[in-house]
Amino acid sequence: MKHKTALALTLAATLLASAAHAEDWSGRDKVLHFGVSIPLGVAGAVIAQEVAPAQNRVLLGTLIGSTPALAKELYDSRSGGSGFSGKDLAVSVAGAALGAWLGDRFLLAPVMDKGKVSGVEVRYARAF
Repeated sequence: MKHKTALALTLAATLLASAAHAEDWSGRDKVLHFGVSIPLGVAGAVIAQEVAPAQNRVLLGTLIGSTPALAKELYDSRSGGSGFSGKDLAVSVAGAALGAWLGDRFLLAPVMDKGKVSGVEVRYARAF
């Protein structure tokens, strides 16, 4: 519960800090932030499975998946950059949260619920 509260407060502070910007919530930029963050959230959930109990995988996966977006916004905030965008970060966190939930629900949960299985197997098929 502490983690969810901390995440909600961080997101709220980010949104309030960016309220002065006149940028729009819609547009191609936000779609890109959301879309790129979904697989990062899935990857975060897979990483979190190794270090966190099952009830914390989605939260930790979201935090891991959001880290590249935070780094990008900090990079943008430097002088000469496009400026920090809390809206971009918020949309990225939402995408990472969705990806972490999807990864936990559909990729990890079936493997973890069987008890004896302790890993994830992903097979790739490639046609030439």
